[in-house]
Order: sequence, then C-alpha cells, then structure tokens
Amino acid sequence: MVLNRVLLLRRNRFTRRRVLSSAMAGIAAASAACGQSQRPKQTGGAQAPSGQPQTGGSLTSWLVTGNLPSLDPQQTPSAWTMYSCGAVLSRILRFQTGQDTKIGEDRNVEGDLGASVESPDAITWTVKLRPDAKFHNVAPVDGHAVEAEDVKASFTRAFGQAKNPFRGFLGTIMDPSQIEAPARDTVVFKLKYPYSPFRKALASTNYGWIFPREALAGDYDPATLMIGSGPFLFDHLTPDVEVAFRRNAAWFEKGRPYLDTLRYPIIPDSAQRSAQFSGGHLDILQAPINDLETLKQRTPKLVDVISHPSSLGCIWFQLGNSDSPWLDVRLRRALSMAIDREALGKAVFANDYDVAFNLGASFGRWALSPSELPPDMAQYYKYNPAEAKKLIEAAGAGGMSVKFGYPQPIPIVGLKEAVETVNAMIQAVGLKTTLVPLDYTSVFLNGGKGVRYGYGPNDTIVYTGMEGANDVDDYMYNYFGSKSTSNEEHVSDDALDSMIAKARTVLNEDDRLKAYKAIQLYVADKMYTVAGLPQPRLHTLLQPGVQGYNHSPTAGIAVETYSKLWTNK
Repeated sequence: MVLNRVLLLRRNRFTRRRVLSSAMAGIAAASAACGQSQRPKQTGGAQAPSGQPQTGGSLTSWLVTGNLPSLDPQQTPSAWTMYSCGAVLSRILRFQTGQDTKIGEDRNVEGDLGASVESPDAITWTVKLRPDAKFHNVAPVDGHAVEAEDVKASFTRAFGQAKNPFRGFLGTIMDPSQIEAPARDTVVFKLKYPYSPFRKALASTNYGWIFPREALAGDYDPATLMIGSGPFLFDHLTPDVEVAFRRNAAWFEKGRPYLDTLRYPIIPDSAQRSAQFSGGHLDILQAPINDLETLKQRTPKLVDVISHPSSLGCIWFQLGNSDSPWLDVRLRRALSMAIDREALGKAVFANDYDVAFNLGASFGRWALSPSELPPDMAQYYKYNPAEAKKLIEAAGAGGMSVKFGYPQPIPIVGLKEAVETVNAMIQAVGLKTTLVPLDYTSVFLNGGKGVRYGYGPNDTIVYTGMEGANDVDDYMYNYFGSKSTSNEEHVSDDALDSMIAKARTVLNEDDRLKAYKAIQLYVADKMYTVAGLPQPRLHTLLQPGVQGYNHSPTAGIAVETYSKLWTNK
C-alpha cells in the first residue's frame, strides 16, 4: 500500500505542475495550514478522571518497539533503555506534567530526589536531598537511603563511561572533581561558568539518572540489573517479549504509584501494535496516523491525547571526512529543495503535522519556525526541483549514488513511509538512491561506533529523528558542537562553537532566547541538516478505563505520567 502511494505520488506529482491547493503554497503557509501555533486538544473521551484513584491492576504501554541494547542509560542513548530506566531510576528534579498537554511541553521542573536546588550565581549550585528517599530493597543495595555520595557517584560514573554519548556535554559544564558532598543530604556542583538551565540538566533524561553508589564501586552491573529509587522496581526483561516492572510500595511519593505492574511489550511492527490495541492487549498506544480513524471506530470510547512532537525528523550527512561530497553546501541545499514538504505532509501525515528546525515544535517559542527564515534562506526550504538539479550539477554530483539509511525498528510514527516518499523525490532530481534499513542496535548504535555517532560512510545519508532533549542547549550543543560526543555528523565549525559557548553563559531568559534563535538560524543557513520537514503530531490513545493521564514528552514518562494514573477496567 505504501509503495503504491509512493508510485502514485511520483506519477502524479513529478510529471505535472503542482495539484495541491494554492492555500498551502510555501512552507510558511504549510505551517499555518496545519495550525502549528494552535494547541492540540484531548479528544474522544472524558478528559478529567472519574472517581478517586484506585490501587492495583496492570498497565501495558507501546513504548518499547525493539530489544534493549543495555539496561544502563549511561551506556546507550536507546529510547527503549531510557523509557525503561525511567520507571526505576530517579533524578534530582523531574518535569511537571498535567492533563493539559501544555504543562508537560513547557518543561518546568519540580522536585524528585531534590528538596531544593539553589544558586546565587548560576555557577555554584547547592542541592538539598529529600530525607525519605530510599533505593529499592534489592541486593547489593538493600534499600539504603539516597544520599549525597550516591549523587556524586552517579555523575562521576557518567564521566567514566566510554559508551556514554552525553559525557561530552557534561564535561563542558562541570568537572567531576568539583562535585562535593559536604553532608549526607547536600550536594554542591561548581560549574565551569554560569549555566542558567542547570536545573533542567539535573532533570534530564539523558544524563540526570541517579544510581546507588554501588554502581560506581562495581558491586553490580547496571547493564544487566536496574536498581533505583523510582516508583517501580525492575522485574524482568525477556528479549523479544517484554520489559516488566512492579510497584515500589516504599516510594517516597506516599500512596503512589497506583499500578501493581507496568509492562512494555516488545512489538517492532506498527500494524501489530495497532492490532494489539484494538484487541485490548495494549492500554496505551501512539497511533500511526493512517490507523487513527480505524482505531477510533474499533474502540469508540478511547481518549485521544494530541500533542506536538518533542523531537523532529531530519536528514543528516557525513560532514567529518575531508572527502565527503556533502561538505558542499550546494548539494545539501539541493537535497532540501528536492523535497516537497507539503506533499510529504499530505501523503504520509494526513496534513496533521508541525514544522520546525532542529528543535521540536513542542518547545514553543524556543523552536525556530518557517516564518522566521529570511527570504534568502527560506528559498532553500521550498520545493524547487529545477533549481535542485542545477545545484547538483554545479556541485559535480549528477547521477551520484546515495545510500539512504533509516533506523529500524524505532518508535517514530510514519518514519518508514516518510523515507520512501522522500526517496522518490530525491530520485526525481537525478540522484541514484538505495534505501537501506539500519538495524537500530547493531548498526545505528553499535556500542557508540555506529552511524548514529557519525561513523557512517560518505555515500550514506540518514533520515531519522533527533533523540528527545529537555532544553534548547541539549539539542544545539549535543548535535552540532564540535567537542560533543553525540555529534552525529561530526560537524566542526568554529563560528558555531563560539555562538554556542557564548549562549550557554547568558542568564537573562529573553537574551538567551535571542541567542539560541540566532544559532538555529545559522544551522539552518548552513543546512547542516535537511530540517523543516513535516513531523506528525502525536496521538496517544488511551483505552477506556485508563484514568489520571498526565502528558509527558520526555523519557521520564514512567514517573511523570504512569506513576500518576490508574485503571478501572
């Protein structure tokens, strides 16, 4: 069916003039047409929970769509690992959530293990830990209190993990020797320079997880055993079957979680996930847009929680090799101009999408929008196959063979269909492309040496999403900073490094916004990624009986969402 749609799109779309509505002409108009500035609303059922929370029961969620490469979030950026450890591990701070999706998307922080986080100058940060937090009663930790030494050990361990893709970020803002534990309930971080979003760093699902000190001591292996202080205890992992958790009755949030068990079945196939939801075997599903109406018809009382995407789809290149053809900006711009973003949004995402540039649309005012591009820059984000062909020829790349990779399986709704559609568009301007699915664990990640980390060959481009982050600096530094260990393209740009370094020291919120908008404009101008592509709005479907759902766009969804809900099935 997808192939037929792509072939139809090629036949009708690329041999004649445009047949789309004139109301959708231009990328800025496309953004307005899909209502980028409007807040999605929850539909299809009662928004408020009915009755008092009920303790007991089990919940199954769609979140894990492939085998976990490790249980240790400090050794892999795998979304499945992050979602799983988020049920077990705590952070100093976490993100606020509510039934209004805007509360979660605003990414304001609240206490988790931290009772308070204060700083007089954004350099020295003092954390006071809550006195009632304990690790799970699992050997060799045996339920001891969460103390400052555990926090210090967790960040010290993060610096020492060669496979930790985010150690470069941590190294730019702090030195592990400057983390002090003057009292059992007090941790002091002394940063290298003023860094105003440090609270969000402490809440980050990329590098904020707190392990018991026994992990640093080597008393157990976090790659095979999860021990934390969160709302659920790790129960078991059965490859190809499920990851399962059980209620932590001793959690410091008294009376919660309400659920007895939480399960993440491992279901790689999107159609199978939809079938499992229709059959009542999944309680929560992020629905493929093309299955949405069918799923609603089969389960008429479900609730559809609609939210903006927190990540985004883009195409990236190998820019770290001196002989890479993609170092020529003309070729990168040609690729962008070959893509009809309106047709892509219509064919794959049913016009239910947002457009943003290197920062997910759910970041609101922080995300660069199409309307903010100056005309001389915006031209390269508009469909213009004739000009794309000219740029390809000028770059000496006519007829060049390109491998077009995409990770599989991965929990990005519509990714494969989008890749197939974009592939047809690229072929239409004269590049010879071959679609290449990249195994998520063995090829894409490959223990820190995969395509995800910029180790792909020159002839390979990749279409994927950027991992969810919790602040604009997470995205800009991690993906485009030359010293970042998660720079997937190996971008090395002194001017960009300087802009990021300066922006990181800005304390005033309005000035900080201007600085990061300028960085996003610079990246868009250089076309370091082909961004500004449609990204589907998220439709999270809840079975009837799932109550108290609070929307979280982060990998901390287990504590920020699932610890608050209950079922009356």
